[in-house]
Amino acid sequence: MFRGRLKRGKNLILFVTGFTVYQPLREEESVESFTTLGQFNGYSSSNPDLTLENLTAISTKLNESNNSVATAYQHLKDAQKQRMALYADLVDRTQRVKSYFSAQYSDDSKEYKLISRLKI
Repeated sequence: MFRGRLKRGKNLILFVTGFTVYQPLREEESVESFTTLGQFNGYSSSNPDLTLENLTAISTKLNESNNSVATAYQHLKDAQKQRMALYADLVDRTQRVKSYFSAQYSDDSKEYKLISRLKI
């Protein structure tokens, strides 16, 4: 089983296994690296985790995970934008209600004093 943990660097996220830190490659680079590795005649690794098939499977799994995280992140950003738009609309409405009460009843009225400290 391939296990590891994510560790955040300054500008990138590193995948840390028990002994080695791998810098993530772009998909084209990782596929190119594996195909280049397969071109060596007689390549066989003494470590079963480093066989060409296992490395290709791990790369595919990591790319799928990366794509699902990117999709989830985009949904999060869209929801945050929508939330901020609704918040801005609520703040604007609150200010208009307070202005209406101030104009209608004056700043010293009990009606205005009830809502004057309302903050969003």
